[in-house]
Amino acid sequence: MQPQTPRRGTMINPRASLAGVDAVNGQCWYEIRALAAGRVEVYIYDVIGAWGVSAQRFASDCREVGVFEAAAIDLHIHSPGGDVMDGFAIYNTLARLTAKVDIWIDGVAASMASMIACLPGATVHMPENAWMMIHKPWGGVAGDSDDMREYADWLDRNESLMLNAYMQKTGLSQEALEAMLKAETWMNGAEALANGFADVLEPELQAAACINENKLKDFGNMPQEIKNLFTPRAHTAQNRPQPKGENGTEPSIQGEHQNPGQASQQQAQQPLMGNIDISALAAQLQQNMQQANAQRVADVSAVFEQFPAFASLKAECIADMSCNAEQARSKLLSALAAGTTPSAGPGAVHLHAGNGNIVGDSVRAAVMSRAGYAEAQADNPYNGYPVHCVSGLPVEWYGARDH
Repeated sequence: MQPQTPRRGTMINPRASLAGVDAVNGQCWYEIRALAAGRVEVYIYDVIGAWGVSAQRFASDCREVGVFEAAAIDLHIHSPGGDVMDGFAIYNTLARLTAKVDIWIDGVAASMASMIACLPGATVHMPENAWMMIHKPWGGVAGDSDDMREYADWLDRNESLMLNAYMQKTGLSQEALEAMLKAETWMNGAEALANGFADVLEPELQAAACINENKLKDFGNMPQEIKNLFTPRAHTAQNRPQPKGENGTEPSIQGEHQNPGQASQQQAQQPLMGNIDISALAAQLQQNMQQANAQRVADVSAVFEQFPAFASLKAECIADMSCNAEQARSKLLSALAAGTTPSAGPGAVHLHAGNGNIVGDSVRAAVMSRAGYAEAQADNPYNGYPVHCVSGLPVEWYGARDH
């Protein structure tokens, strides 16, 4: 894969997880089930915001299934984290729930997933050998020093929001939590309970479904014990982590809506993955996603090419990986229509009237300014053209017509 040339002001959406892809198309990082007696199960598994599935779609599916009208909700989390903005949206969406909420850590709740586990008023159940991790959000920017300072401030604001959620759940001081985030702190069930992140300590898990291995490999302080917890990914709903029963066997997770033979049917339909090079597939998918995002960044940047004073809005659009050129154009038009004060001050944007004669007007303005009869326009591309070059431009560029 050829390295991408950085663009000025190009930003990587802040994340509280790791980069990488190890899944095939058509997958989703959540599942919502409506059960009997007003009970709903929500599973957040794998990378939040992965595969183009946004928090907006998650909220829409919650409404469709009836999550906000449910009497009781079981939220199962097994995730390495993901997109910060999607994570905040999910947290704020679920924080409005009025039902009794029980949160189950089914293996790992790392990074942004750990913040979702800190929903106000929820009871967090955590097995002894499950893990929770908190760390600072991270990202990157390609640009000048001002771009980098602005992005660093943005990351700090994201961290402050995460700290507020952690403080509200645990009662720990801001200073203590800041130190834990900086160190990338991993907590097993007992440690999470002691620090206030969990409320109920549950029996140990036998195994946890494999989530994005590339992400887990990249965590800096990940304990070795976590790697032993995971089993290979299976493409069925039956591959959820289960607590040990008293006799060491796994209890059934068949839902009230399942047919008795559904599990065996799903197992029979499970594709054989033995001959597929998962690493090569992951690398190819990651390359495809990076190329698609590079094109999106280029398209969004083109929208703001003539509007450098709206650098902050441009940066926000680029950082939002769901924002395409059309959406960026709509946001820019709204900002212009609302009389938004450009960050670079008045006069930074020169608007040309669409009279079909922009070259002719620009050349005349350049000649008049050089003759001392008008003030030079800083954004006129013909200011420095020699006279013999200007005279050699095609006549139709000056607005001339055949009639």
